[in-house]
Amino acid sequence: EKSLIVYDQKSWKIKDWQDEDRTKRIYNKIKTARADSPLLKETREEFNDILNFEKEEQGVLYPTTTGILLAGNNKSLKEFPYSEIKYVRYFEDGSYKPYEWKGNLIEIADNCFAQLKSEIQQKELSFGLFHEFIEDYSEVVLRELLINAIVHRDYSRQQVIEIRKYPSYLEIESPGMFPEGVDETNFLRKTNPRNPNIIDVFRAIKYAEKAGSGFDKIFADLLSKGKKLPTPTVTATSILFRIDAEICSDKL
Repeated sequence: EKSLIVYDQKSWKIKDWQDEDRTKRIYNKIKTARADSPLLKETREEFNDILNFEKEEQGVLYPTTTGILLAGNNKSLKEFPYSEIKYVRYFEDGSYKPYEWKGNLIEIADNCFAQLKSEIQQKELSFGLFHEFIEDYSEVVLRELLINAIVHRDYSRQQVIEIRKYPSYLEIESPGMFPEGVDETNFLRKTNPRNPNIIDVFRAIKYAEKAGSGFDKIFADLLSKGKKLPTPTVTATSILFRIDAEICSDKL
């Protein structure tokens, strides 16, 4: 487990690994999030160094897992065939529609979130003279669960992130177990990031915030809408979170 915690800093002996356009997009996203960010270096070498995209070994710079997954070209991304999200939407008539996104972490996060967001439906509730519209799955919950699955998954495992949406609930399954010292009873108050450098980049582009704040947002949103709180299910190889679409308490 200790070796897995720094797996995002594992070096890969690959040449010509970087995609210039993807690197520029990260730079621009950081600049948009915070124009005076100390991460905005003038040269690519400095930018790679401060974001831990490269590591020097015996005088040679090699890309790290973080570098390839966030700024690597399609050739280098072949080292991570399991950097993937598989999403299946099941309908009430028994039919289903599959989706699949592979490769760069920012791109798969954007594409998957766009699809989930496009499917959000609202239900109108009446309380006397007042009317309230409640989403089946809010943007906040979808975004935070998705980003959590991407930045905390175990990239050394030959598994993909799986999202399954049924008529009454949605579940997200992320490869890997809880990190050392964290379990299903204390994950809200204790953190031990498996991929600290990947998380740092996602924070810099405002896709994530400080440790633990994502689940704070999820719990606050679900409680305010009278929904059940998510409980993690630990399998032999992964962690699964389930979110119900329906309201369990109108009064709440």
